[in-house]
Amino acid sequence: MVTGNFIIKTHPIEVLFDSGATHSFIYARLVSKMQGTLTSKHSMLGITLPDVKMVNFQKLFIDSSILIHSHEFLADLYRFEVTEFDIILDMDWLSKR
Repeated sequence: MVTGNFIIKTHPIEVLFDSGATHSFIYARLVSKMQGTLTSKHSMLGITLPDVKMVNFQKLFIDSSILIHSHEFLADLYRFEVTEFDIILDMDWLSKR
């Protein structure tokens, strides 16, 4: 896992790059700051966390633009309520460019 600070829609964010994650996520607090700038759709996803707690995700933000050193990358991000990072990226965002 690697962390870094980047920009999404002009907002500075802290990102966790997690090659073991099954999906990418965005912290709900960041979503509220960026109202109207993310395209969302209803998409049900259930994941079991390491503490064996099942969490359901219902909102997916499609093709969210993340700027890394002047290069734009796109990621599909599920809205997540509790995390210490603004965004958690799995590895599939590298192929969406």
